[in-house]
Amino acid sequence: MTLPFIFSYLAKRVQLKIPSGFVLIGVIFIFLAQYLGEIKDFYEIFWWWDVLLHAVFGTLAVLFALFVLTPELAPGEGRSKNRYQLFLALLSLTFSFAVSATWEIIEYFGDLLFTVHMVKGGLEDSITDLTAGAVAAALTAIIYYRLIR
Repeated sequence: MTLPFIFSYLAKRVQLKIPSGFVLIGVIFIFLAQYLGEIKDFYEIFWWWDVLLHAVFGTLAVLFALFVLTPELAPGEGRSKNRYQLFLALLSLTFSFAVSATWEIIEYFGDLLFTVHMVKGGLEDSITDLTAGAVAAALTAIIYYRLIR
């Protein structure tokens, strides 16, 4: 539960502006994953709980990347605003893909080294998780691009 606060502290140290509700969203997400998912056994009760959380995370990762990157990357000369917005949408999308893939690697090595049973179902679980996150991230990036255009 302290991870969002640690991340917020580190962001302030490097002067990275993060969304105002980031810590709250992080705590809520961890509550959903750890308390409801693991302690209250939602992962076993609801077959779709893990897929839902990966999809939500895919969306949140795109929104976070957009929030952080938009002020940092200004449209330059020779680039239209439309191309700039498309670039931001694609960059945020790939950020979400990368973070989702990194999490699946962490799950794999957690199971391998500590037998914590994070990957339930092997390859099928990992591919389902990645697909849910990717679809949600792609929809979020498309909606962003269509709305901002």
